[in-house]
Amino acid sequence: MRNLMIAALAALSMGAISASAATVTVTSIEGTWDNVQGATATGTGTSSISWGSPASDDGQSSYSFDAAGVPIVNPGSPFLLGDFTHNNFPIFAPSITGADLTVTVSGNIDGNAFSLGGVYRFSHLETPNSANPCAAGGSNPCPDLVTYLGAVSFFGDTLTVDGLEYVLGITGFADGLSFLTAGGQSNSASLFAELTANPITVSAVPLPANVLLLGTALAGFGVVARRRRRQS
Repeated sequence: MRNLMIAALAALSMGAISASAATVTVTSIEGTWDNVQGATATGTGTSSISWGSPASDDGQSSYSFDAAGVPIVNPGSPFLLGDFTHNNFPIFAPSITGADLTVTVSGNIDGNAFSLGGVYRFSHLETPNSANPCAAGGSNPCPDLVTYLGAVSFFGDTLTVDGLEYVLGITGFADGLSFLTAGGQSNSASLFAELTANPITVSAVPLPANVLLLGTALAGFGVVARRRRRQS
């Protein structure tokens, strides 16, 4: 039993070392907007969407995602995915209430190529510029609120290296899960993701009944043999 416990601890230790020592190189990041809620937007399927009937010369309100470069990633630590820009220009209703950002990250882990992706949802709170008080806080012209809600689904490779399965997830913005953009202004927030390494668990395989019976029989023979030695 003691040897089995030592072996198990050694295996866990090796898994932790593999995760921390793994070199992850990202070669490309792509992000596109889809599933716009609340209103019609132009540009779906691309990195930028626009919506609303302009109430000024600034044009429509919009979201854009500008992917980061090619960072080296440490599993378990957030890395820069890209910049989320919100142009909060005056528009007439209706406005969007949310949209999904589909992100695909490609690269390699210790030479093992991967392409991991997910669909991530954001909500949008459009506020009247002259409201008092402002619905999302702040002062006139009232800011709009963008909030990261979480992952909708995942797709791509099932990436397993050295007994660890890697999963990509967005962790949020630099300052939390939401940010404000003042009326008539543009605001950019850094969006971060994390590559998590999870140990793969293997369930114990039950022994066949005939093997268990054989073990019981052998144990019984051992008891009989000991009794005979005592009687002789």
